[in-house]
Amino acid sequence: MLNLLSNAAKFTDAGTITVRAEKRNGEIVIHVSDTGIGIAPEHLEKIFEAFRQLDNASNRRYEGTGLGLAICRRLVDLHGGRLWVESAVGVGSTFSFSLPLTTATQSASSPESSQTYEPSGAIPIVVIDDDPAAIEIVRTYLSRDGYSVVAVTDSRHAIAEVRRIKPAAIILDVLMPHRDGWEILADLKADSELQAIPVALYTIVEQQRLGFHLGASAYLIKPIDEMQLRTTVARLIQKNASIVVIDDDRNQLEIIADCLNRAGAYQVHVANSGAQGWAEIVQRRPDLIILDLMMPEIDGFTILKRLETNPHTRHIPVVVLSAKNLTIQERAYLAQRVKALLAKGDTSPEHLLNRVMELLNARNAMDVSAN
Repeated sequence: MLNLLSNAAKFTDAGTITVRAEKRNGEIVIHVSDTGIGIAPEHLEKIFEAFRQLDNASNRRYEGTGLGLAICRRLVDLHGGRLWVESAVGVGSTFSFSLPLTTATQSASSPESSQTYEPSGAIPIVVIDDDPAAIEIVRTYLSRDGYSVVAVTDSRHAIAEVRRIKPAAIILDVLMPHRDGWEILADLKADSELQAIPVALYTIVEQQRLGFHLGASAYLIKPIDEMQLRTTVARLIQKNASIVVIDDDRNQLEIIADCLNRAGAYQVHVANSGAQGWAEIVQRRPDLIILDLMMPEIDGFTILKRLETNPHTRHIPVVVLSAKNLTIQERAYLAQRVKALLAKGDTSPEHLLNRVMELLNARNAMDVSAN
């Protein structure tokens, strides 16, 4: 905050500097706005690079190391937030940062070694880290996908807790007192009862080769990126989940398939007609279907009716992604049959991926409860 205010004062010879705070979507967001010289669009991301200063005549009078904003962004990242800027030359700039709001349930100076875990139907994920603040960041991110995050802050109890909880995946820090992550990983992979549980290492230490050699399934570098964490966990848990995408628009098929393939968690099968799509469904019995409504010959509504009447397919979750202007009756029917109704043009690939992860997690959670 002090750095952002200092920069605002430095680059604003006349006018105003405004600080605003707001609470939204489980975050606190702070905005620092000025009416200073502003920043050209091509420089907006460069200013967050270490030792980077804008090289133009108007800025040479403002000397500095070029480290301030880079450090600010890293500090905000470490707390699970984001730092960004909006600016226009000659108008001014607004620097904003967000921080997740969490409720302290225990003292950071004297944390519990682990939490009491009661099966709730949610998919359990064990996070082993001596830093409660880091665990809360992971909990905030993964709770958005419906996971039950169980913290283990004393590494000496890690193996016993994993054996007791039997999580779907483990997120493991490397640098910890008593027993480090390398020892715990080696013990997990040497234990016939636990070795199949996928482990994602997350640490400031860049030793991916050693991690993979010891049996880690993924390696994440702190400060952890939300989408990278969520897609990594989805890849570990939802690995090999089968998705059939049906759309007669080949460009749309390519966009959706690329989005899902980048997550690395799914077997994606595309069909550019209703007839081909139904054949894929019957052959593969996928874990999820993404369906367009407006197609020649066999449209999306016909596919849905066939799914309903087939005992092997009626429980497959369906996401409808369509540009069709729906009637009240069509909306009522879809509300009863599909898990998500998304509009083409208004749905980003990231939002679609989020919905896919949520639905597959919910299905996996039902399997956990059944077992």
